[in-house]
Amino acid sequence: MMPLMAQRRAMYDSLQAQPQVTLRAVVEILVVPLARKIIEEGSAGARYVQFLARLHTDRNPKIARIFEQSFGENSSALVAMLQSILPEIPMRVLGLRLIVCSHAMLQSLADISARPQLPIPPGSPPREQVLWDHVEILIEFLCGGLAAPTNLHSQFSDCETSSGRSVR
Repeated sequence: MMPLMAQRRAMYDSLQAQPQVTLRAVVEILVVPLARKIIEEGSAGARYVQFLARLHTDRNPKIARIFEQSFGENSSALVAMLQSILPEIPMRVLGLRLIVCSHAMLQSLADISARPQLPIPPGSPPREQVLWDHVEILIEFLCGGLAAPTNLHSQFSDCETSSGRSVR
């Protein structure tokens, strides 16, 4: 996991130097290193991502701690970025959405990587392009899910927005 985290860290550092940070750029930090692993490393990268997806779904406390340790510093930095990009989303909601996003990301990438390599018909884009198209759809989906309006403000009187203000 460490090379992936190093890639994410480099992407994060580059993003911090930008005048404006977008939701898409933050989501790309999560998705692109794993997608690259699948697309550039072939079956070895696919097996790696499929294994990560299984571990993540397992919810074993020991495995959860490993994920937390591996993602720890980067995770808190990304959450801070998301909070500044989406101040209207309560922190409690954003946290739950990040859990859903991590599941969706890993399961979707595992699914993409598990597809058999069928012969490509003439006139079709190359397999690599088809895979990147799937990754693009995943990124759009995750951005939409994170930024979607919420009605939970009215259901939780103790809810705080990511900017720290209480919603009543």
